[in-house]
Amino acid sequence: MKKNHAGFLLLCGWLALPAHAVIVAGGDGLGNTNAPPDDPGWANVGRILMDGRGPSSVTYVGNNWFITANHVWQLDNPTGVFVNATGYTVDTSTWQRLSYSGINADLAMFRVAETVTNLPALTLSPNLVTNGATITMIGDGFDRASSLTYWNSAWQTTNSAGAVYTGFNWTYNVGTERWGQNVVDDAGWLNDGYGNTYCIGTTFDASGGSNEAQGTLYDSGGGVFFKDGGTWELAGLMLTIGEYPGQPLRTAVYGNATYMADLAPYHDQIVSIVAIPEPAGVFIAGLGALLMLHRLRRWRD
Repeated sequence: MKKNHAGFLLLCGWLALPAHAVIVAGGDGLGNTNAPPDDPGWANVGRILMDGRGPSSVTYVGNNWFITANHVWQLDNPTGVFVNATGYTVDTSTWQRLSYSGINADLAMFRVAETVTNLPALTLSPNLVTNGATITMIGDGFDRASSLTYWNSAWQTTNSAGAVYTGFNWTYNVGTERWGQNVVDDAGWLNDGYGNTYCIGTTFDASGGSNEAQGTLYDSGGGVFFKDGGTWELAGLMLTIGEYPGQPLRTAVYGNATYMADLAPYHDQIVSIVAIPEPAGVFIAGLGALLMLHRLRRWRD
């Protein structure tokens, strides 16, 4: 049974943390690292390189434009992206924050300096995701431990017989792109400290199956996809997670939540940004060699 988040963080008392990689419940947790059989847009989700910190996630929309969480831009001074095995340089002059009816969201877009190759433009969903919808989440970050951990009410580790909480520790292996699925069980406005955003929510559930997904550190900016009428659409973007008070750091516990921006309220703004014309060809030609050198050096470091 999925938990209703009842007003998101305001009533459930959980802590909101940036969703900075997708953890899946099944097996040893190391699966789902290739595109799913029914691929919603695996190659379009990648890694954004930040100044002095580990990578968060980013999603390629089209026409050299990417979308990620505003807090990634605000906190981490992103300098480059790596998507579909190719590195690109962030054009820092193109950052644009998204908003709805004058309300700034925890969403931002930017263009890269080079031309993105071998990636399709994504179809953006114009419709809100409804409760009960199954979504596919793709992110790039931490793995989980291979076996379950049990905690008592004081968050001390115990055995299964004494468990109040059950879940997984995270490992320190970061940068693994992974997909998982979950079922939307709530929606509403959520202020995660970096913007007031219309979000959908899911619950990490022990009975959700082997692909049951929960966001973790460095998932922010990862794509959320919904198949509407037989067509995969980019419907959301992972932003933050909900944890229990006192929950140990770097753990995913059954009952935790993942909160994702529903992109439908921002659909028209995103489309208008992606349609911005390319810079003049002479500008690209003049900087091409320098940008390529910069890109190769940065991604070797």
